[in-house]
Amino acid sequence: RLLPILAALDPADVATVASSPVITRPEVFESIVDHVTEADALGDLVAIIGALSDEQQQDLARGVAAGSTELAERLIALSDERGIGGDLPALAALRQAVGG
Repeated sequence: RLLPILAALDPADVATVASSPVITRPEVFESIVDHVTEADALGDLVAIIGALSDEQQQDLARGVAAGSTELAERLIALSDERGIGGDLPALAALRQAVGG
């Protein structure tokens, strides 16, 4: 429910929220992915991740992949399937982290 609100904030504010260590906890990030999948809101998630610096995106991706390779692979597949987010450094870092 908060993703559309976060996506509408200034990039600096979004980056503050998105770079929180709690976001990379597997159960939290998996809940976010479940929501964006059900609500067809991948664009909101991409906007939020896109507000992060390249380094913050890579840190987020490494944290997600370290917590759950399955979740990282699911994000890659979702991005490929929907054709969105392919240019994010986070996605490249996820691919690298899972060896793909």
